[in-house]
Amino acid sequence: MADFERSGPSADLQSQLQVARDDAAYAVTVKPRDCSPEALALLSPAQTRIELDRGALREMLARMRVLAPTLASEPSLHSPPTSPQDAEFRYLARRVTMIVSPVCPFSRKKDRISTLAGSRELVTRLRNRVRPTRFEAQFATAEADEWFYRSTRVTECQTPDGPMTPELVRRAAAEVKTAVTRMEAIAGTELGRRP
Repeated sequence: MADFERSGPSADLQSQLQVARDDAAYAVTVKPRDCSPEALALLSPAQTRIELDRGALREMLARMRVLAPTLASEPSLHSPPTSPQDAEFRYLARRVTMIVSPVCPFSRKKDRISTLAGSRELVTRLRNRVRPTRFEAQFATAEADEWFYRSTRVTECQTPDGPMTPELVRRAAAEVKTAVTRMEAIAGTELGRRP
């Protein structure tokens, strides 16, 4: 990895590498179970006791080398992190994306409560509010991370409408509300500049 970083990556790639480091470091401080094994192993192998196969690391670095040139030709989505709270904002954006667009439905019912429609509206309003700010790129990065993660995993769903469904939906809605409130606080001064 050090050799890859010394090979003179573009500013866009350096920015993405820094965002990845910041996100992995933040996730470990909040909820280690939310981190990928790779991120945990790279951050603190002694604590996590996770060892990556050297072949897997080589494959990841080879893929990064293939992707690196494309970053220079694409318009940059990443604004350089300018606040220590950016990683927290992205973490929360990934969480709310995961909750309001679940892989497995909580319920077959179409009512607003069981479909988390109110929570989705909160997230949509926040996404629209941050659109003209630097947090637009932070939100888009987090959403793209969540969708990429899903594309690389297979999920086995439980039967919807179980006995715990109302409680699960209530907790999910409460987590979204808390996360959106915190994200608004992080982006507060930027949101205040809107006309």
